[in-house]
Amino acid sequence: MANTPFSTALQRHEYGLTKYPSRSVNLLDRLMNNAHGDSGTTGTATSIGAGLGGLSAAIALARRGNQVTVFEQAGKIGEIGAGIQLPPNCTRFLRQWGVTSHFQDSVVEPEAITLRRWENGVPLGTTKLVPDFQFKFGSPYYLMHRADFHTALVKCARQLGVEIQTGSRVISYNSDANSASVQTADGLVVSADLIIAADGIKSLARSTILGGIPNPPLNTGFAAYRATVDTRLMRDHADLRGLFESPNISLWIGENRHVMTYCISGGKKLNMVLSHPENESNVGDIPGGSRLDMETTLAEMRKQFEGWDPV
Repeated sequence: MANTPFSTALQRHEYGLTKYPSRSVNLLDRLMNNAHGDSGTTGTATSIGAGLGGLSAAIALARRGNQVTVFEQAGKIGEIGAGIQLPPNCTRFLRQWGVTSHFQDSVVEPEAITLRRWENGVPLGTTKLVPDFQFKFGSPYYLMHRADFHTALVKCARQLGVEIQTGSRVISYNSDANSASVQTADGLVVSADLIIAADGIKSLARSTILGGIPNPPLNTGFAAYRATVDTRLMRDHADLRGLFESPNISLWIGENRHVMTYCISGGKKLNMVLSHPENESNVGDIPGGSRLDMETTLAEMRKQFEGWDPV
């Protein structure tokens, strides 16, 4: 099996016949068996979207010598959100790409994940991350703010010569047997050897590929409250110090609900996620960009987690 080409292994009888188009399997074979590092055939690539996915693809392609342009419809580069977890399969690539040098002051490396009872916080079990994950997977487990991660990707991409064009909204994707192109709202038509559709939840590319068939996001049945808190505001509360004095992930588990906390921004902030069931009829009732009344929101959150560990 060690000498079996990847594409052949995929299609061997014991795995069943793949549904992949044959050329896709051949591409996977070349990627899996490429022994040329960052060298190889170069060309042009255009990424639609300057989010985490679009920028990551741009960095990987630029490192192989490709000329890469990223089109972003927002007027300026920026990222919102809260905490994000970067497990070893992610940080391994980020280290190879040189991204980690741009965010070392912003990360937290958790020592463990502790599972707790929902009503009193009593530990149920612990998964060690340090040094276990580094030893087993060869790369660390990081926690950081999504905005810091995005900023690091932007810096790395630009350092590699990636051109990022803001205020460029793509309105159409076009392709034939020999070429691919996109057109922006201001009439610019750009052709490239490779077009990367990283245009997010309202993806125009998805609609194009599906021939205009509606494919709206599906409600998972769950929603989450998210918050980040300055840890300096927590230091005078003895019962809260355990949440940030040791760099661990805490996860309270209850029926259809969970609460997760961990430090980000180099330990300066505590990230909180409170997941709970959501009625489909309530999804989307809040207009985009509106500001909820904080007292009402807190009251709703407390009701969702009534009887839970007061910490």
